[in-house]
Amino acid sequence: MRDFIVINYHVVSDQKIAHVAHLFPYKSPEMFDRDLEYLQHSFRIVSYDQITEHLSGKKRLLPKSVALTFDDGLMECYEVVRPLLLKRGIPCMFFVSTDYIDNRGMAKEHKASLLIQQILSTDEKTVTQINQELQKFFGYQILGKIDLIAQIKSTGIHDGSLIERLGSLLELDFNGYLNEHTPYLTSAQIQTMDSEGFKIGSHGKDHIKFSDLTSTQIEEAMADSCFAIKNLTRKQSIPFAFPHNADDVSRLLLRKILDDHSHIGLLFDANGISSEHNFLISRLNGDRPHKGEESRSNLSINIKNAYIEEIATRFQRIR
Repeated sequence: MRDFIVINYHVVSDQKIAHVAHLFPYKSPEMFDRDLEYLQHSFRIVSYDQITEHLSGKKRLLPKSVALTFDDGLMECYEVVRPLLLKRGIPCMFFVSTDYIDNRGMAKEHKASLLIQQILSTDEKTVTQINQELQKFFGYQILGKIDLIAQIKSTGIHDGSLIERLGSLLELDFNGYLNEHTPYLTSAQIQTMDSEGFKIGSHGKDHIKFSDLTSTQIEEAMADSCFAIKNLTRKQSIPFAFPHNADDVSRLLLRKILDDHSHIGLLFDANGISSEHNFLISRLNGDRPHKGEESRSNLSINIKNAYIEEIATRFQRIR
């Protein structure tokens, strides 16, 4: 287990965000601020630079250090999260999918959430017709809304052809949504956040699962997206957070990529609080809202559970 913790979020809002709402639950600004209050009271919140100094042996972190990160580069990071962090003087890392900066495109997952929203408001007759079309094109045999939504949430969320076909059948204009709602950060917002001391990192180019890529594609995605952030922020070392996770990605390949591309900084994964390599840092998800009492942060129990899970996993390996 590491001697510091990294907590990862995606979005904070008290609104129903159509392109996120059907993917995962998320916290309100009040809940997130209680998380920050708890962390400031119980931990030492550290920056990316402090972590790099710690891992290089230049300056050790004090006990009970924790860092905060946000993935996906959604505009709430600027409009909602940033003011709360600035108010408390808390550092944070923001990992951005570079193909979506300035709302030039949209992740398949966010399109999937929009599709689910549209399906829920569509009559069953239309859904039946859509299912017949899908069976002709993809061979899926789907019965009703619930089955269709389940298909989107499972294989469909990574299937671009299914997402685009469904968008066409439901007459859902993804580009129109991008233009009207501007769900992602702009270049100007990213540069402002960088100037305020927040660390901007890469979350890949297009939020694809890296386990689906070849070694060459992995290297290109990491190097090119980090270079795009470097050009925006003028920083020399850009951290990288894997979309989804780094499962089934060769650690030898990652080490070689870091050796060959000096502008790629530390790598961040999912997988809670486990430690594997100094250059690959696991993160504990903080998105899920409270169950029960909402006047307190739920991070305390989440962190305790993560340690229990890690200890249990290590015990199983020993056996």
